[in-house]
Parts: sequence; C-alpha cells; structure tokens
Amino acid sequence: MLEQAPNALRVAGVTGADAECLLATLSPPFEGPKKAPDFPLPDEPFVETWDSYASSPDIWLKLSTSLPQLRFEISDMQGQNPAYLAATKRGDLSLAPDPGEGLQLEAPQALKVTLHQTAAGRIPVLEPATRSDFEALLRAFLYRSEPVAVPSSMGAAMVSGFNNWGRIARLKADWLADGNSEFDWTAYFRAEIVPNKPLYQDRFIILSRGTYSNVTADDLPGGQEKVLELSRVIRLEHECAHYFTRRVCGQMRNDLYDELLADYAGLVAATGQFDAELFLTMIGLTPARVLQPKARARIYLDQNLTPAAERGMLRLLAHAASVMERLHQDHVVPRLGASPDFGQVLLALSALCFEDFAADDIEHRFIQSLDWGCVS
Repeated sequence: MLEQAPNALRVAGVTGADAECLLATLSPPFEGPKKAPDFPLPDEPFVETWDSYASSPDIWLKLSTSLPQLRFEISDMQGQNPAYLAATKRGDLSLAPDPGEGLQLEAPQALKVTLHQTAAGRIPVLEPATRSDFEALLRAFLYRSEPVAVPSSMGAAMVSGFNNWGRIARLKADWLADGNSEFDWTAYFRAEIVPNKPLYQDRFIILSRGTYSNVTADDLPGGQEKVLELSRVIRLEHECAHYFTRRVCGQMRNDLYDELLADYAGLVAATGQFDAELFLTMIGLTPARVLQPKARARIYLDQNLTPAAERGMLRLLAHAASVMERLHQDHVVPRLGASPDFGQVLLALSALCFEDFAADDIEHRFIQSLDWGCVS
C-alpha cells in the first residue's frame, strides 16, 4: 500500500504506520459518467413542483400547506408524535395542525424560494431572512422538528431524499382519474411508485445569510459592502457543487477533497479566481498550517487518523489547494475564461484525488480530464 502513493506520502511527510493510516482514509476519485454529458443537465422532475412554490403569491403559506414538516412546531420528542409520523411517513394530515399553526418563523413573509441554475440542472433554494429562521427550517427538515443544536459554523444544508407527499398525492389523483380504484392504489403505490424515487423525492438547499466561514471584509474584493453578497455566492455555489457530484457522479462525500472542490466552485463564482490561502483560511487553517479550535476542517477529518497522519492530511490539503490555484490560472482561465462552465471543470476535478495533486504529472492529468469534459 505504501508504494502506491509515494509522492502523496512525501508531501504529507509521514512514514510507517502513520502513512498506512493516512492512505487508508484517502478517498478515491469520484466515478463519473462514461460519457461527458452536455451541460447544463435537464432539470430533475421535482423542479416543476418547486417552480410552483416559488411563483406563489404567499410562499410561506404554500410551503406550509404542501410540506407536512412545516405543520409542526419544534418541540422535544416531536419526531415520535403519532400525528407527525402519520403526516411525514404516510402523508396523512388528518391529525396534523392546519397550515400556519405549526412551525413559526420570525419573518415568514421574507422567506425566499428560488430555482438556481447549475450545471446539474436547477435546484430549489430556500433563503430565510434570519439566522433563527434558518435554524428552524433545518430542524424541521433534517432533525424531525426537534430542538437539536445547530452549530454556528453551519451556514447551509442540502436536503436530499425528501419524500414530497404533495407530489405523491398528484400521482394518486392522476392514477384514479384514469379509472383505477382507490382499493388498488396501495398495491400500485408499493410496486410502481416506491421503487421509482424521482417520482416523489426532492432535493433542495437551505441557505443562511451572513459571512462565509471565517471570511472577513479584508479577504474579498469590495470590502464590507460586498462581503455579504460574495459570501452568499460562495455558500450557494459550494452547495451546488455538492449537488453536481451527487447527480453527475452519484455521490456526495463528507471529506476534505469534497470541501476543496466545493469551495473552489464558490470562490471562482464569487471572485473569478481560486485563492489557495483564502481557502485554507475558510477551512480553518492558520498560515502555520495549524487547525483553529472551531475549524471547519475538523468536521471532515477522519477520527481514526493518528496525530501525525492528521498533520499529513492537512499538508496534503494545503498542497492540493496550491496546485489547484495554479491549474485554474494556467489552464481553466485560458480555455474557459474567468467565469467557466462549472460542469466541465467540476467533472475534471471530480476525476482527481489528493494523490493526483501530489503527482509530478498533475498538469497532464488535469488537462486530459478537462479536455474530456469539454464536449461540443
């Protein structure tokens, strides 16, 4: 195993058991499509439904009517409430509170729902007006409406595999309209609908406001006036990069390479360039490559790493960020411009991993991967 990645171990500065430990935690490249797709991809089926939500004159009322999770207030043990389980697991709203009587936001009328265009198709984005409302929506959709503590470092989340009972209800109505009987619906639902998840499962992003992950007004162009606007772009495009790998490569991972790729997308979208030092600041590394106490990187470091292997991982991360900055400037900008089609670039980067960035021929590997993704 140690012979497979000598350059990576040299960059990491680890040997022996620490090297084995480090290599065991490194993720391989994403498994991309066999043929480079034409970007942007067509929208997934759920987008049409969310388009109707976004165009509603009263978005909060529309959402709280359509999505059962919003019918319930945040409270202890809510996830075990029979009425909650009936509504969210079976779409049975007979015991649920009426719309508007459940989850209470500080600024419900200020909630925005947009359909953001990405290389992987449009994705719904919920943008609450306050931090409190952001945390309330996270608890509703991710934590079974229970008062779970939300880390202050958490500024966005993607909700995946969300069973949209409104879409299921429309499928049932269409099925019954074709002359089928209510009696046969359960069998049809289990046999034909449940296995076909795109028919009823949604994905969407919940986005907070505020500055992005350790960024200050001195770090971004435009100073204080622009820091919030650019932070929003970084945060949004970061989440959209995760959506890209999930849809195009079939996987979204919680590791440091995933975060590097996603922050690359965010920074380039916001500033037109990738600044390796700024990325390392955002991930929580000091200029001396020491982790800050509340560093975002801590979330993604494997708990099985030895102290020496952990330091080696951070050296690999810093090295990869530096190489990525050079690749962007030397190859992405000349080929695709300062505002590239992220489909091509993310597809190229998803085919690489930390070991590739430590290789002597990384430029050749990246160019090959980038050119493969540039379909006409």
